[in-house]
Amino acid sequence: QEKFDPSRVSELYDALKFSALHHRTFLFAIFSENGGKADPNDRRLHDLYARAKALFDLVAPQEYGIEASEKEEIGVLTSLPLLRKIVADLEAVRNSGGSGLTVYFTKESHIHTLVNLVLYSGLPIANPRIPELDYSSHITFELYERSGGHNKTDKEYSIRLSISEGAHSSNVLDSALDARHALNVKPRRKLTQHLDYGLVIEKLSKHFHRVPEDEDEEPLEAIDVPLANGHASDGSRG
Repeated sequence: QEKFDPSRVSELYDALKFSALHHRTFLFAIFSENGGKADPNDRRLHDLYARAKALFDLVAPQEYGIEASEKEEIGVLTSLPLLRKIVADLEAVRNSGGSGLTVYFTKESHIHTLVNLVLYSGLPIANPRIPELDYSSHITFELYERSGGHNKTDKEYSIRLSISEGAHSSNVLDSALDARHALNVKPRRKLTQHLDYGLVIEKLSKHFHRVPEDEDEEPLEAIDVPLANGHASDGSRG
């Protein structure tokens, strides 16, 4: 019996999604027995998509490690330079007393491995189930400042993490499309509540000893966007 290559699951699922978005009429015609006319009672294509999706949800996360130790190790090997940069930028904007926004662009796979580093850092995660990541998916690290004390001179800082699956639909075969055959980007869902700044920096930095900084990959470039004066906020997204 021929062995099944699980890497083909992602190819099948991606091909079905792409065709459903950009060649939907042709895709339905392939499965039609009515001379190319879509039959609303014919659910074979939906059944194929549902099976491909189920296999994808099982196989795809395993590409970044099966056991927790493997997920963390792969995260260190692929996304540690990005995590170092995010932590450094959070510390810089906190110490500057101003506001700032730093935007990073990276591969979807690096977002997966970055999220795994966050999940296995020891932070209290509100929702550890990571959604399927699609085009324009992003993770944000938001830094908040609050003034307290008698004269409002004491500064307290917190960090909140969120993630968006990007331009995604769980029902892409029946979803409404605009003229560009595009989907709207999903709003962010929280990964954490507001957490103490020091706790977040400590937990995220626990991975840094695994690889010396001078052995990281080539230096990362980021886009720094100056913001108007206000509450310090740093959203770093991949």
